[in-house]
Amino acid sequence: MWTKFKNSNFKNYLITQSIVGSSYYLVSTFTFVKPVELPLTFIDISVKPHFSAFWIYMSFFLLLICGITFVSKTDSKECVKNVLMNSLIASFFFFFFPTRITYDDYTPYVQEDTITGAFIKMMKQYDNTSNCFPSLHISNSITATYFLNKYKKQSTKIINIIWLLLIVWSVLSTKQHTIYDVVGGLLLSLTSFSIIKYLNKYYFKTEIKEKNIETT
Repeated sequence: MWTKFKNSNFKNYLITQSIVGSSYYLVSTFTFVKPVELPLTFIDISVKPHFSAFWIYMSFFLLLICGITFVSKTDSKECVKNVLMNSLIASFFFFFFPTRITYDDYTPYVQEDTITGAFIKMMKQYDNTSNCFPSLHISNSITATYFLNKYKKQSTKIINIIWLLLIVWSVLSTKQHTIYDVVGGLLLSLTSFSIIKYLNKYYFKTEIKEKNIETT
């Protein structure tokens, strides 16, 4: 029964990630608007590149898996709704108001003959830097952390919050986003929460009954 429960939630993740990933790249491919580069703030300048930031940046996908998979079936579906709403709203910005980043700070790391250097090079080459504002990395990390923390112990919640904050640092350190994108990602997640809550109440007629469920 537990395996069936986990597999069901993991299928939710796979379907969600395929939709989000496809829309992420399709909107940037077909947009007719030239990306605008946002100005740097003192925060963007002060956060320096670090080789460890790449691995924390990529751990976002693990956080999203946890937020959708290691929760109740009801919360898994609610997390999926919010993630898809994040993607829908973000796609509007990516298509009509694209922004870009052209940092060269990571050149020394890309030139290193190491595994980390090779992966950073791949990230810079394939991770679209025209889909910057708002940051889906941040909005979906916030969403996943919220649902992952609903029934966790206090110590686990603290660990998850630290994980989230490290991801915020990583998107700035890898120079994939500016602080504007991070704030945009935060506002995006709050907006999606509000929209889904409204839709659940007046259209989906969904009653979210919180139960004390311990997951490991």
